[in-house]
Amino acid sequence: MRFIVYRVCSILRGLIDRNRRAGRRADQFMLLGSASVDLLKQPGETLAGRIAYLEMQPVDGTEVPADALDTLWLRGGSPDSLLASSDRASMRWRRDFIRTTLNEIFRFSDGAYPPKR
Repeated sequence: MRFIVYRVCSILRGLIDRNRRAGRRADQFMLLGSASVDLLKQPGETLAGRIAYLEMQPVDGTEVPADALDTLWLRGGSPDSLLASSDRASMRWRRDFIRTTLNEIFRFSDGAYPPKR
């Protein structure tokens, strides 16, 4: 995984710098998703001076039709949960999201919460 992150960052640095020399300074790429902060702290993987962060907010009540407010309230504002094919699929996504978040925060190797003693 580190090699992949390194290669992507290396390629992006080259493309961004080439485009800057040609006079294109902004809005060249949009990368979506998340990455382990530990991976991005590796030597040579910085995009310092070439990157901007935009934290996306969840969908809120002003962005859905009035007849979808109950669904928004039940499923939450994450697009994957909100737009799931069913309430059951939405619940599965939310459960997995919470488990993944807890695993990342507490780094449980077996995914157990609360941790086994």
